[in-house]
Amino acid sequence: MIVQATKALVKSRLGLSFEGPGEQPLRRAIERRLAATGAAASLDYVARLAQDPDELDALASLLTINETYFYREPEHLRLLTDHLAPELLRTRPPGRPVRILCVGCATGEEPYSIRMALRERWGNESDRDFAITGADLDREALAAARRGRYRPLAFRALDPERQTRWFTATPEGDWRLADSIRGSVDFLQLNLLAATYPDALAGQDLIFYRNLSIYFDAPTRQVVMGRLGDLLQPAGYLLVGLAETLANDYGLLTLRDQGGVWYFSKQPAAPEPGPGAKPPRRTLPTRAVTLRPPPPHGLGSMAQTTDSLAPSPLVGEGWGEGAERLPRARLATAGPGAGAGAGAGSGAGVGAGSRIGVGGAGSAARPPSHGVPLRPPLTPSPTPWAAASAATAMAATATAPSTAAAAAAAATTAAATATATSTTAATAKPAIATPATATPATATPAIATPATTSPATTKAATAKAAATAAQRYQQALTLARAERFPAALETLAPLCAAPTADPAHLTLRAQILHAQGDLTGAEETARQVLAADPWALEALVLLGRISRAQGRLEAAVEHLRHAIYQRPDYWPAHGELAECRRAAGQDEAARREYGIALRLLAARPEVLAQAGPLPPALSWMDLRQLYQARLARLGHPD
Repeated sequence: MIVQATKALVKSRLGLSFEGPGEQPLRRAIERRLAATGAAASLDYVARLAQDPDELDALASLLTINETYFYREPEHLRLLTDHLAPELLRTRPPGRPVRILCVGCATGEEPYSIRMALRERWGNESDRDFAITGADLDREALAAARRGRYRPLAFRALDPERQTRWFTATPEGDWRLADSIRGSVDFLQLNLLAATYPDALAGQDLIFYRNLSIYFDAPTRQVVMGRLGDLLQPAGYLLVGLAETLANDYGLLTLRDQGGVWYFSKQPAAPEPGPGAKPPRRTLPTRAVTLRPPPPHGLGSMAQTTDSLAPSPLVGEGWGEGAERLPRARLATAGPGAGAGAGAGSGAGVGAGSRIGVGGAGSAARPPSHGVPLRPPLTPSPTPWAAASAATAMAATATAPSTAAAAAAAATTAAATATATSTTAATAKPAIATPATATPATATPAIATPATTSPATTKAATAKAAATAAQRYQQALTLARAERFPAALETLAPLCAAPTADPAHLTLRAQILHAQGDLTGAEETARQVLAADPWALEALVLLGRISRAQGRLEAAVEHLRHAIYQRPDYWPAHGELAECRRAAGQDEAARREYGIALRLLAARPEVLAQAGPLPPALSWMDLRQLYQARLARLGHPD
């Protein structure tokens, strides 16, 4: 009961789904928080979770996996030091530092990498000329960032000379960041969908927003891009992940290219100024105003909150390096002041010498008195799936079923609501909506007793079951292609639970789990596919993609080579193998694989169907442009 109610609330507030095997981490997290809070009853905890942003933060931290590393996508660091930073220094108002914001900074590797790159270019004066702030929703990740201690895996893209220059090995086996770097970056808690942002964030010159948007659906990406654009100075810049550019180009900012590296500019495209033109001056925005408040935290408001924050299928196809950032709590809570409030505080407060303060743990609602003027947070129109989340929560809390059959009926209510239209979901029949009326499913005698069934009847029953399975699979596929992943998983569940599940059904499930960021569940399901068919192409490529995301490049290459051995013209395997070679610094091998993938894609757009049941997030033309950009950065302009 508590799991179903919490699942609905987490889906509503964080946009995350925990279905099937993915429910276990949620159960463990709930158990830990029940023990920590000493909640007298499970429903007491659900009520607290709905009303207390701090408790939702604590639960979200248990569901978060923050996996990143130093000098990730170094192309952006070169763009910063060679082009953007010199321009920003030249055009800034006298006496004001260039302000850089890292959104979704996790445990701090990104902002610290930026500080290192700036220090190496401009020396200690860069601390005065550049103010860097890292922002994230996860308090525990921010606390780890402030500590500045890292395990060896965080240095997999950092050359040994830089590692020994900026870090000191400890007897415990980790590495401690130099105090001069650690003390030069500020951190604060930020909810990207909060009603307001802290005043301190206004007037940024450059925003790093990398490898995070792939976990948002398209409407959310557009809203977040617009709101981050509002934080920029009139001549500011915004960087997304190398493979995220096309998915975030909504025309809100001007897309620019510098040596094959794409970035966004707030300035509209315009002719180059004449010889006597002066560079633009940046001015801080006017006083902020508070936006309309988001819906209240009560369970009854779930259908009107951020239920549509389903992760994008971009992550499912993994064309970039972002699959290591699991979506979890990074998607943010929708509530008043769920971001950072102004002022110093304990727990979440910034350390001594910080320029920006964050409300402490004792601040429940944490609403700032005013905030940066932003576009409204995403308020999607009610959908059947939003109604399903509310139905699940109400079935778990209002009716409080006490038997396994009643609990199953509550889940059935949500499923029935989700598969209907919005109107049907709002007017479900009482017989379906009331758990007490549900009865366990029973097999018909004709199927349960084969000995008394004629061959013709058995054949007809088998054909009917196959037709029903095909219909259910097609429904799940349609839902998945519409990015309605939780509903798709629910529809697939009976098919995948069969003792001899169809590999096609398991393949779709694996791709959906991967699209949601559940790498463990996706890997387990993909291995189920390979147990039935050791040469299943989609499963091999998916395992390669997951292994690359986890930093296991040798394992990734092995899976992909098996796929190419079986089918040399399978472009998804060549494209993914190219990404592995590039990540390993094997430029020549990467160029070769990108070239093969491009030649295979050049044949016709129909080859995109090779990607598997879920289509690639990028179009045929966009994929070709992406691979061409990769080749250009590797020194191969063709």
